[in-house]
Amino acid sequence: MQQWNTQLEKSFGGNTTLAVGYLGARGFHLQRAHLINNASPGPGAIGPRRPFKTLSFVDGTQLTPSSDPDAIIQSQTFPVSTINRLEDHGTELV
Repeated sequence: MQQWNTQLEKSFGGNTTLAVGYLGARGFHLQRAHLINNASPGPGAIGPRRPFKTLSFVDGTQLTPSSDPDAIIQSQTFPVSTINRLEDHGTELV
């Protein structure tokens, strides 16, 4: 994020001063999020209207063992709701 400002002042006699200033800011590579699994508007349950209802691991994915020795991975496909895609190329000029 860059910020800058400048100001000029001019005095006219003992009781009058004119001041003119400028303030600016600009951001580069700002992070922004896109909610890519929002449901389309409509009646009924939200889940069936989402674009991505489930996600699956790629074949051969090795999952980190749980701290619980009795945990068993039952499926490599699971239901999802919110998915945020983060990008770091947003820009802003104020």
